[in-house]
Amino acid sequence: MSSQVDFTDASSNHNFILDASDGARLYVLKAFLSYSSDLLKNLFMAEQNGEIGVPILKIAERGSTMLTILPFCYPGIPPPPSSFDRLLEVLLAIRKYLMQDVGARFEAALLASQITNEPLRMFAIVVHCKWESLARGAAKDTLYLPRENVESYVQELTLIPASAYHHLLTYHSKYSEVVVDALNRPTFLRLIGAKRHDQMPNLQRAPSSTNRLF
Repeated sequence: MSSQVDFTDASSNHNFILDASDGARLYVLKAFLSYSSDLLKNLFMAEQNGEIGVPILKIAERGSTMLTILPFCYPGIPPPPSSFDRLLEVLLAIRKYLMQDVGARFEAALLASQITNEPLRMFAIVVHCKWESLARGAAKDTLYLPRENVESYVQELTLIPASAYHHLLTYHSKYSEVVVDALNRPTFLRLIGAKRHDQMPNLQRAPSSTNRLF
């Protein structure tokens, strides 16, 4: 079942209001957000003291950022991310509010989405957010790109230090040949359509750790 709550509808079932930095008001059920974040739970408790009517919590995030996160706090299947818009803000907000379960659900949805087809942009964003599991996947996904694509400029590279990008280029130089070798093997023909690195043959030599990137 999809999560189809309209958080901007004041007539929807709610007992708390999030007042976003851009003036958007989001109407939520406190129980779901409290379960998703102990930090929000504590903030809700503080805001309820002395309030009459529906309490309002001011937050630093924009409404569009929270609209991406909120479905992952509710039961059901949230819509998958469809673009890089707000991805940085979303990941930082998930970290800020200590939303471990939401983070895991969002990561799974992100990996299943089409935006992983741009692994260099993904790599820069998740390294900036220190999201190690996503950084490992994005680094491995760059191995499917030609060298010139990995060396081409994307705006998100401004988010990370030159050392992290240098390590990625070194990683690509060392291990992209493993992928090319796998693609040229007859056994690969049986795997047409497989995208993720863990579905590919003969990649055991590529390291799984990207600790030097952080």
